[in-house]
Amino acid sequence: MRTYDEVVGFDYTNAEEWRSFVKNQILPLHKSISKIVKLRKSLEELLSNNISDLIRNNTNIKQILLGGVDENGDYKPNSLARMYMEFLGVSINTKEWVSLSKQPGIDAAEYIKCKFANSSFLQFVKEIREIIDRLLSLAEISEEEVKDDEIRDMLENPEKIVNKLREIYTRLIGLSANHSYYTFFTINTRCIPRYYIEQAYPKLKDKFEEVVLVWNQSSFPM
Repeated sequence: MRTYDEVVGFDYTNAEEWRSFVKNQILPLHKSISKIVKLRKSLEELLSNNISDLIRNNTNIKQILLGGVDENGDYKPNSLARMYMEFLGVSINTKEWVSLSKQPGIDAAEYIKCKFANSSFLQFVKEIREIIDRLLSLAEISEEEVKDDEIRDMLENPEKIVNKLREIYTRLIGLSANHSYYTFFTINTRCIPRYYIEQAYPKLKDKFEEVVLVWNQSSFPM
């Protein structure tokens, strides 16, 4: 009878195997998410008070708020500003901007305020980061700090957010049960009786209680 021991290709009873998985596959996702979260925080701090001067004089900020906006104030396909609005929740009233800009003697920048919404994407990645924080603590692995230079680079090159978002989605897909035997194991052992678990994963027969203890301390109990 074939078992998952012949398929998964790693020792699921070995704490160091799991620690290596967390360090090499989950920690990079934490760093990618932290960059996006810190970028949003930096934009909120930056645009809460100085938006008038920034939108006049900073081309990069103008791209973040108005990149890909047409003459009617609508977002064009693949608009950079729309991406910042939908993913980071950072936006201005683009129609108001266009309307004010068309009026003689009016400096539209003086009347524009930035809105900061808690987008569904931000909520999603923050929840993932909270789960990863618990896993990092369990594995005794320190998170990687996001340096100010990394955020400055993104602010100076706002189109790089596309690569950062792609990076997050790629890492998430790589951690799905369809792509990761580690994830498959944690899901596959959650809702079936012990007898069937031990039949599928023979190594657990001698270490079942030990492995259960570890997972009960994590966010993914067996």
